[in-house]
Amino acid sequence: MDSLRSMGSMSETASISAKVFVFLFLFRYVRLIVHIIAYFCYKPLPVPANPTVTEKDVTVIVPTVSPSGPDFEQCIRSVVGTNAAQVLVVIVGKAKLADARVFCDQFPTICTAMPEVRTPITILCDDHVFWPTYFLPDVLAPFEDSKVGAVGTVKCVIREHSGFSNRDFWNFIACLYLTRRNFDQRATSAIDNGVSTLSGRTAAFRTTILAAPDFMHEFCNEYFFFGMIGPLNADDDKFTTRWLTNHGWLIKVQDKKTTQPWCVYAVYLTSMVNFALFYDAGLLFSLWMAVRDGDCAKMAMCCLGAWIFCSKLVKISFHFLRYPADLVYLPGYIAFAYFHSLIKLYALCDAEMLIPCAKIPEYGTMNADLTNVNTTATSSRVPSPDGHSEIASSSSHSSVGTSSSQSSQFHSKSGIRCNSDCHKKSD
Repeated sequence: MDSLRSMGSMSETASISAKVFVFLFLFRYVRLIVHIIAYFCYKPLPVPANPTVTEKDVTVIVPTVSPSGPDFEQCIRSVVGTNAAQVLVVIVGKAKLADARVFCDQFPTICTAMPEVRTPITILCDDHVFWPTYFLPDVLAPFEDSKVGAVGTVKCVIREHSGFSNRDFWNFIACLYLTRRNFDQRATSAIDNGVSTLSGRTAAFRTTILAAPDFMHEFCNEYFFFGMIGPLNADDDKFTTRWLTNHGWLIKVQDKKTTQPWCVYAVYLTSMVNFALFYDAGLLFSLWMAVRDGDCAKMAMCCLGAWIFCSKLVKISFHFLRYPADLVYLPGYIAFAYFHSLIKLYALCDAEMLIPCAKIPEYGTMNADLTNVNTTATSSRVPSPDGHSEIASSSSHSSVGTSSSQSSQFHSKSGIRCNSDCHKKSD
C-alpha cells in the first residue's frame, strides 16, 4: 500500500513538474522564435525621391562635460558632416563641473537647449557617438508619416582589439549588449513598431513634442514610488519612450496601429522577469523532476541543455561572423549573463539605490546662455558592402562654439557608434 502511495505521489509530482516546464519553456522561447522570424521580415523605410523633411530641418543637441576629449571632437566632426541646419552643444563649464558631479543627469541640458531650436526635427546625440555623412536621410525618412513622433537608430560598439585581456573582454561584452538589443529592436519594430527604449545615444524627435511645456515640466520633474522619490536623475530615454507611447505617437518605421499587444509580452512583461540564471535553473529542475524516472531522462536533459546553449547564440551570431576570434570569450559571456541576473536582483532589492536623487531646477529656471555652434568640417564617406551607412572617422578640424549650462555629469562610453545598420568599421 505504501508503495502504491509513493508511486502515486511521484506521478503527481512529475505531472506538476511537466506543466511547470512547459509553461516556462513556452514563456521564454515563443518570444525568441517569433523574433527570429520578425528579424528577417523587417524592411526599413526607403528614402523618398522627393523628401519633405531634409537635413535643413534638423537641429542636433549634443550635451557634454568633456569638450576637449577625442571622442567629442570626432563626434562633432561627424555630426557637422551631415549638413544639419543647427548644432547645439551644451557644456557645464569648469565653474560648474563640481555641480555636474552632484546632479548627475542629462535632463537640464536638454531643457536648456530646446528654447534655441528653430527646426521641426530635433536629434539628441551623445558626445561619444559617430555618424556617417549620409546618416540623416535614412533617419528622416519615417517622418514623412505625420503620425511618427520619433525615430530610433541601430547602434554598434566599435570593436577595439587589444589582445586577450580584461579590457578586450569588456569591450566584447559591450558589443554583444548592443547586438542583442539591435536584434530585439528590429524584430519588435517589424511586428508592431514597438520598442523597449528609444535609445538616447541618438534619437530623432519632432520638435513640437520636446518643446511642449507639459513635456518639459514632466521631463524635469519625474517622480516614482507614489511621487515620494525624485526627480529622477536617469531614465531620460525611458521617459521619452513612455511619453510618445502614451500620447499616441508612432516610434520609428511605418504607419500601424498604436496598440502594442505583442510588445506588452515580448518587451515589457519579459523584461521584468528576465533573469536567465533562474529561468534556466527552473527549466532544468522542472524537466528533471518530470522525467527522472524515465528511460530517456539523460537524453532529455542533454537536449534541453543544448537548446539553452544554442538559444544564447541566436542574437549574437552576427557578431561572431564578423569577429570569429571573439569565440574565445564565449564561456565568459555566458558566465557574465548568469551573473548579470544576480546584479539585477541586487539592484531590485537594494533600497539604498532609490534614495539619492538630487533636486534639479524646473524648466525655465536655469541660468544659461546657449549659442549656436558654428562649425566647418568634413567627414569621409565610406559605403559598406551592402550599401548601408558606415561610420568613419574624419581627419578634418572643426571650430566649435559652446556655452555653459546648469547641466550635469554625462557618463560616456567611448567607442559606441550609430548607423542604419551594423558592419565592421572601415579604417
